Amino acid sequence: MKRVTNLLVAVMFGFWVQTTMAQRVEEKMPELVEPKTEVDKKNTIGVHIGPGIGGVMAGGGTPCYLSAGIDYSRRFSERWSFSIGVEQLGFLGKRNVGDVQKNGETIVINDRIKNGPHWDITSIPVQLKHKFGGLVFINFGTALNVFHNYNNTKVGLGWSFGVGFEREFSNGITFSLNPYAGSSIFVQQMEGTNDTRYVKLGVSLGTGYKF
Repeated sequence: MKRVTNLLVAVMFGFWVQTTMAQRVEEKMPELVEPKTEVDKKNTIGVHIGPGIGGVMAGGGTPCYLSAGIDYSRRFSERWSFSIGVEQLGFLGKRNVGDVQKNGETIVINDRIKNGPHWDITSIPVQLKHKFGGLVFINFGTALNVFHNYNNTKVGLGWSFGVGFEREFSNGITFSLNPYAGSSIFVQQMEGTNDTRYVKLGVSLGTGYKF
């Protein structure tokens, strides 16, 4: 329940930040902004899910993962939009959930095997998106990532780049397919652990609603 509350707070804060930034872009660079009309839909709320494969982290399980998230975006010109969201990344496979790390050593206190996904990474991505015509787009940006596993917590900054396809219908519903690549460096937050570099490749399936 606490994690759900934190995610909702993060989304609300991101909504406020994104709206404020988009308004300032419109004020500072009016030449990039389309004339406003009553039927113009600049906002999109969406959800996405998809599989991927990444570099193995210490205690991170198998390289395969599943990601799922929610995001909000605002279009500030004909082809450019800005988005922010919250995403969870879970590693697949079996894991001994009785391991506890202390001073860099693993101590088994309860030999209990649990199947994945193990939702180890919480991410807050911030991205720019550029559309080519009505179907193809590219998206790129950065993200604040938190890796949490037992008593081990690491915080990292990452980047991502993707090329995708999006179909928009007259009722405002959108569907997208977005292959992407990304990387993140996690900084150790406890004694005895090392900084970790993480690389991932994946594909995201998403749907959204424009308003």
